[in-house]
Amino acid sequence: MNKRKILTAALAVVVMLFIMAISAFATAVTTDVNEFCADGYEVVDNEDGTYGVVEAKNYVAEVNGVQFETVADALAYAKEQGIVDLVITIIGENTKETADEFNISYTEIFDSVTFKQNNGGKAYYFSLLYTGERTNNGAFVFDGVNIVVTEQYMFEGNVKLINNSIVKSTAESNCFHYYSNTTVEPGSKLP
Repeated sequence: MNKRKILTAALAVVVMLFIMAISAFATAVTTDVNEFCADGYEVVDNEDGTYGVVEAKNYVAEVNGVQFETVADALAYAKEQGIVDLVITIIGENTKETADEFNISYTEIFDSVTFKQNNGGKAYYFSLLYTGERTNNGAFVFDGVNIVVTEQYMFEGNVKLINNSIVKSTAESNCFHYYSNTTVEPGSKLP
């Protein structure tokens, strides 16, 4: 009878060690379950304690740590939040076919607007880019960006390109500097 207890205890220890080894191996292999999803999908934690797979969101812009799928959504959020000195950071990328839109012409909501970029300097496309006039002598600043406008841009007010910013247009676009005081620092480019 003693042998049986000893063998049972030994078997229990072996099983525990085996389970611990598998658990440690699984943790060491991966903790990101998204690695098992097809491209363009991600795992989400459902409210009921289960998990699901959904199409991944393509975030392209950020305002105050909040990410958005379009710059237009980021602009709407900033207006809603009453942000007066707006900084939009481009964090994703798009294509000419999925060009974004930014239009604050005839709006005096923001004292200043700054576009920054954190996507490796890849071109970010806008179909429309209207800077609008700034209140309180604020500026519309392009800070280290690479922007391509596919249809039309219009600069109004105090516009600055700094830190090697590039704002260019495609051959078929219309571009206007309308009542604009535009400053282009060395290294930046505006056609």
